[in-house]
Amino acid sequence: MRSPSMVSPRSGATIIQSSQNPCFSWTKVTESRFKSYVVTVSLSTNFASQRWAYDILSPSTTSVCWNGGSGWAPKGTTLLPISDAMKTGVTYYWRILATYNDGSTVTGTDVTGIPFLISAPPPPTPTLISPANGAIVYSSSQNPCFSWSMSNNASFSYYTITVSTTPDFPTTRWAYQINSISTTNVC
Repeated sequence: MRSPSMVSPRSGATIIQSSQNPCFSWTKVTESRFKSYVVTVSLSTNFASQRWAYDILSPSTTSVCWNGGSGWAPKGTTLLPISDAMKTGVTYYWRILATYNDGSTVTGTDVTGIPFLISAPPPPTPTLISPANGAIVYSSSQNPCFSWSMSNNASFSYYTITVSTTPDFPTTRWAYQINSISTTNVC
């Protein structure tokens, strides 16, 4: 019996919760007595606490995606963002099982499962507008003004503008906290 090779997600992959759904793919088993696949996801490598399983009755299907609260969907279909069912900051393990007509099963090439991490999306960051990168501001004629833009759906409490003499900011020369998220410039 031939074991399917697990292709994606690769070991240690990180899946961003808000923009991606975990999609699982593997190599096709071409033996004539092959019947179906089962994708399983667990919190542990021994799969004692199997969280999700999906029976794939089509031997030609070699990829599916987790579709949040509504379960699984064939890869390439429109997916809803993953629900809270898969928690951020948690490592899950996945594997594929091949089932044969006689009822026997073969686990994919990685019997212990392949780990992947569900990660929260990074927080939105401001886009700096001015002064432009490398701009020269003459202190004798004007004070430096700083402006930026921010996405509308950002949720935060305040901005802090910092100025340093080096790009890695080991020491701050000047810092100013702005307690209004609607303010997008300061001089």
